[in-house]
Amino acid sequence: MKKMIKKIKNSEADKQKLCGIKEIDQPRRRNSDFSEVVVNKPWGYEYLMYERNSTSVWILHIKKDNQTSMHCHKNKETALIVLEGEAICSTLNGNDKLSPGDALFLEKGVFHSTKAESNGGVIIMELESPNEKLDLVRIEDKYGRKMKGYESKEEISSDLNKYNVKFLKKDLEIQKYKNICFWIESFKENDVLKKEFAKGELMIILDGELIDEQKKSKFETLSYIDNNIWEKGVWRVVKPGQVLKIKKIKTKPKAVLFDFDGVLADTMEDNFLAWKKAFNNFGVDINPEDYFPLEGSDVAKISEKIGGKYNIDSKYYQKIKDQKNQNYLTISKEKEINFYPGVIETIDLLKRKGVFLAIVSASPKEKLKKTVPKEFLEKFDCLVTGESSKLGKPNPDPYLITCNWLNLCPEECIVIENSPLGIKSAKNANIPCIAISSTLNKEFLAEADLVIDKFEDLLKTEYFKELLD
Repeated sequence: MKKMIKKIKNSEADKQKLCGIKEIDQPRRRNSDFSEVVVNKPWGYEYLMYERNSTSVWILHIKKDNQTSMHCHKNKETALIVLEGEAICSTLNGNDKLSPGDALFLEKGVFHSTKAESNGGVIIMELESPNEKLDLVRIEDKYGRKMKGYESKEEISSDLNKYNVKFLKKDLEIQKYKNICFWIESFKENDVLKKEFAKGELMIILDGELIDEQKKSKFETLSYIDNNIWEKGVWRVVKPGQVLKIKKIKTKPKAVLFDFDGVLADTMEDNFLAWKKAFNNFGVDINPEDYFPLEGSDVAKISEKIGGKYNIDSKYYQKIKDQKNQNYLTISKEKEINFYPGVIETIDLLKRKGVFLAIVSASPKEKLKKTVPKEFLEKFDCLVTGESSKLGKPNPDPYLITCNWLNLCPEECIVIENSPLGIKSAKNANIPCIAISSTLNKEFLAEADLVIDKFEDLLKTEYFKELLD
């Protein structure tokens, strides 16, 4: 069923109902801090997931057959997006049945009430702008709160262990609720946004301003852009800010994300020799155990780790890194790159089946482009290298960035790795990971979801059988 996105305007019925209502007697908490707390409600609970300048993102957990009051916000716009379960949202002019991914955008002053229909209740994302939590007028309420203000401090709890809470704290941090995932992404002033920026099925502006240069129309806070709107526009950033991107998850895996060294190509020994030569210049003779467990980390971090182990002055770490990169290029010129058996055939099969492919490597992009045949790299939908993120493996960022570029959620991907740090990166990003014991014994790879002996075994795994089904 197609996702519903609907904008509800302030109607004459809303205006008449609001007319004559006196200001609600609110507690003196207009500047209250709602971060890291839960607000208990008779219908369930809510909490502030994220706040940015004039926009806040709340998560509502509504119990089965319970509902919010019929209320409006006089001074703020609201968006409601169903994350999990089924709901009915009623206004003074009708009601809408909402499923995961459906969204309603309400103008100021629109009276509305949301009821949980599904057995497990419903989880709703509520976006509000501006951040005025106490802007609330209740005209009907089955719990006796008619014409009463927002909950008092007695209903606020800081013991988060009793609740299911998730917070958004940084860009590209992907959160998931069953079949819905979402993340936040920033844009800069004067950026010209290409179509690829519109990752996700729905993009909502939290802060900043975009302009459609063809239609000369502005998109500001709580404006939304879905794929249909995006297809027709050429976008430029007038004011820097952030967007919330929301996507429905496809249950079947759709992409395979490969580390390069030691996974696709038998290059680990060459990398080790390049490191060995670089450290020899500083009087240190490293061994494979110094390097192989660190594989997957960015080059600067490896230089720092091994250099620190052998008490080399930190002022030389950059020089060691540069020498290693140059050594590798020299070594690779002397022979063709050696792909593992089955790599070319498997990559070609995945391409024919329409599977998205990515290389996620800590290596510099220059190194890959100079040492790997161009026709091989062109088989992949994206190439994420050491320069692509500030935080490398074992942080989740390299794989989260890849998901974002491919317009996929972590659960729609499979990672293939060969190192402990790479496995940690995948698991930190909540992506299933298969490890190949091509360079390390299996005990080093125990955190992976599955460990296999060689690349050719991938097609025999249940992950790939589902992928190719």
